[in-house]
Amino acid sequence: MLEDKILSRSMLKRLCLFATAVPLTAAIISSCFISPVYVQTSSDILYSGSLLPDILGYTISLLDVIFASAQYAAIILSFLFFSEKSNRRAVRLLSVGAIVTYRAINQAVQSITDGTDFASGITIALLYAALEVVELYVCVFISAYLCQEAVKRFSLLRTASRRLGNPEFNWTDELYPYHLAIKKSHPVQMSALLIAAVFGALRVLSRIIYDLSLGAPESTSEILQMVAGYFSDIVCGVLIYIFILLFCACFFRMLKKPTAKFIKNDQ
Repeated sequence: MLEDKILSRSMLKRLCLFATAVPLTAAIISSCFISPVYVQTSSDILYSGSLLPDILGYTISLLDVIFASAQYAAIILSFLFFSEKSNRRAVRLLSVGAIVTYRAINQAVQSITDGTDFASGITIALLYAALEVVELYVCVFISAYLCQEAVKRFSLLRTASRRLGNPEFNWTDELYPYHLAIKKSHPVQMSALLIAAVFGALRVLSRIIYDLSLGAPESTSEILQMVAGYFSDIVCGVLIYIFILLFCACFFRMLKKPTAKFIKNDQ
C-alpha cells in the first residue's frame, strides 16, 4: 500500500509537469517566435506571394495541436491513474492555467508587435480562453465517461491477481502497446477519437462561420484556399488523435519500469 501511494505521488508530479511544460513550450514557441514572423511575412509584399506565410501558418496550427493534445492526454491519464478527485482536479487546474497563460502571452506579444494597448484586445483573448476551457471540459466529460468502467475492470483484475499470489500484475499491459489503430473497448483510443472529432468539428464550424461572413469565393484560387483550409482542419483532428496516443504511450512505457525506481526517484 505504501508503494502504491509513493507511485501515485510520483506519477502525479510527472503528469502535472507534463501538463504544464509541454503545452507552455509549444505556446511560447508559437506566440513569441513563429506568430510575429508570420504576421510580418504575411504583410510584406516580398513574402506575401510565397509559400513562407503558409508554412508558418501550418506550423502555428501544428503547435496548437501539440498544445491541445498534451492537455487532453494528461486529462485522460488522470482518470486512469488516480482515484482521488483532488489529483484529477490538480491536472485540470494546471491545464486551465496553461490556457490562460498562453492567451496572455499571445496578447502581450501581439500588443508589442502591433504597438497597441494590451487592454484593447483582452476581451477577444478572454473569449478564446473561455472557448478553449469549454473544449477542455468536454474532454473531461468524455474521459470520465469512457475511463470509469475501464478503471473498475483493471482494479478488479489487479485485486484478483494479488489474491492469486501475483503482486507484479501490471494493468497497463491491457492498454499498451496498442494492437489496433482504433478499438472500441480501449478507453484511451476511444477517448482520443471522440476528443479529436470534437476538436476537428469545432474548427470546421469556426471556419464555416468565418467563410459565411466573407461571402462566396470569387475565384479559383479562393476556392482552393477554402478547400485547403477545411482539409487542414480535418488533418488537425487526425493529428490530435495521433498525438494523444503518442503522449499516453510515453507514460505507459514509464509505468512499465520497476516500481522501486519510482520510489527511489521520489525520495
